[in-house]
Amino acid sequence: MKKELSSVDLRILCRELNDILSGMKVDKAYQVGKRDFVLKFFGRGSVEVVVAANFMCATKYKRPAPKTPSSFAMQLRKNLGGAAVMSVSQHGFERIVEVEFQSNILVIELFSKGNVILCDRDYKIIGLLDWQKWRDRVLGVGKTYSYPPAVVNPYTLDLNSFTKIFSDSKKPAAATLATRLSLGGFYAEKICEDAEVDGGEMPDAESIKLLWKSLEVLLKKVDGKIEACILGDNISPFGGSEHVYTSFNDAVDEYFSSKQALDANDALAVEVQEKKNKYEDIYGKQVIALEDAKKTVVDRSNAGDLIYQNMTELNEVWEYVRAARKQGLTESEINVGLKKWDFVVGLEGFELTVEL
Repeated sequence: MKKELSSVDLRILCRELNDILSGMKVDKAYQVGKRDFVLKFFGRGSVEVVVAANFMCATKYKRPAPKTPSSFAMQLRKNLGGAAVMSVSQHGFERIVEVEFQSNILVIELFSKGNVILCDRDYKIIGLLDWQKWRDRVLGVGKTYSYPPAVVNPYTLDLNSFTKIFSDSKKPAAATLATRLSLGGFYAEKICEDAEVDGGEMPDAESIKLLWKSLEVLLKKVDGKIEACILGDNISPFGGSEHVYTSFNDAVDEYFSSKQALDANDALAVEVQEKKNKYEDIYGKQVIALEDAKKTVVDRSNAGDLIYQNMTELNEVWEYVRAARKQGLTESEINVGLKKWDFVVGLEGFELTVEL
């Protein structure tokens, strides 16, 4: 199952988002849940863009706004409210999107836990979703935003560099393409398939040349006309299904947003079941406690009846114990005297036990 956008996906998506958002102005920003944001734009109609840790897109799916906006959402509104989008672009071949405004740059990182960073034009960080410390960089307010170490950009490779990547790799063809070139599994497998090279094997020199030609063709297709569709657990920009979306963005929205909706429904169902189990457990304990209380009432009522029925004998025992204590008899001596009443078990301290 596709869990995130690849660098190739993002190249296509940024091209479309740039066409959609350029010239539009920020209306509102609000945080949905712990890490997702919705940015509302106006200008040529109204557009909502969802930003999650693993994807972003213009969306038709409505997400309920919280009653109280988060502090970072308020900061985005303050700095970006009414600002027009100048461009939407991918940084290199990274999973990083930059939305450029006249006075600010909004950097969106779509890897690891994801992050949203608001910068001024000099990339000084004004606010961000998460303060993060990495081995090679620190993201925090007041610091200058720095990119993570660059990944290989297949658009800038030549055959020699491509061959060296495979020479240095200890992984088979598809895995090397997916990880070392940041293409992701779907595009790596397609390159191998089109080149008629076994993606599970280590490629020889001739296979590497075939893979290179296949990569060149794929990259040209990525920058060409897109026929977006959902193929099983993947989003394809190259067709392959009867249902073709009007844009790659729409396919991304349908795939990820509908999955989010299903996950939310599943989470709600789990929450409801957990509450049901909790209340059923409480009810069960209350039923047991009620039955115990009823039994206690019956037992004490019966005990009261027995005491009333044997009141004369009990008064005799009481008078005997009181008189014996006045005479200075010990407890042991008193218990000897109590044996003439068969229902008396014995005296211990101030407690007299009887069996009626």
